[in-house]
Amino acid sequence: MPRRLDSRKAASILWWVLTTAILPSAFAQGPHKLQVYWTDRGINNFGTGLSNGPVIGGVPAANQIPIWMPSDGVMPRTDQQWSAFGQSVYNTLKLKLSGAAQNGTNQVEVRTFQNIATGGYFLDSDRQGQVDRFTEEVGKALMRVKTDLSENANISVVGVAGSNGGRAFSEVIPKLAQAGSNPLESVVFVDSRGEAGKTQQACLALSNGCSIRTTGPNGRPSSCPNCRR
Repeated sequence: MPRRLDSRKAASILWWVLTTAILPSAFAQGPHKLQVYWTDRGINNFGTGLSNGPVIGGVPAANQIPIWMPSDGVMPRTDQQWSAFGQSVYNTLKLKLSGAAQNGTNQVEVRTFQNIATGGYFLDSDRQGQVDRFTEEVGKALMRVKTDLSENANISVVGVAGSNGGRAFSEVIPKLAQAGSNPLESVVFVDSRGEAGKTQQACLALSNGCSIRTTGPNGRPSSCPNCRR
């Protein structure tokens, strides 16, 4: 005849099963999923800024993080100055995105504002170089934050770049990818002014590729076989 299990021993076994098997699996949660949209409309937005409204309509105002290119009076001129600017962007993004993850936020829009107007687009090659460096520093900062918060937040980054924003993204993404500092999985180019070849290189550097959308007949590159239209 089988022996009956002592009640205290049975309770001990039950507690062991609960604490080592059932409860951990029931309450275990992976890193919080946070979708980040990095958006850039391009030229002529520096002055109007936030009054233009968000690019991603479903993201509330509280979850929008504006990142402004430095004004002319404080524009970085050296690598050291640009690195200092990049560190300030990193500090801002880490504070905002870690807070968003802790609060259970699902979507955030990081909105970059280029300090460039129509005249700079056509006539000032130095200004375009500054736009590219600004975009590069934001990308590197975003990648650092994405890595730093990876234990507690699964951050996915999608870019939406229009006009000169698309040109800057197409210039910078391959550089970021080569340095292991590209935070973007995919990009939507909207009426991008990026060159076809450079846009193609940018698409190839993205794990989920890119898409090109146009609102007029002159908006898309002449050839980009690795882009989805």
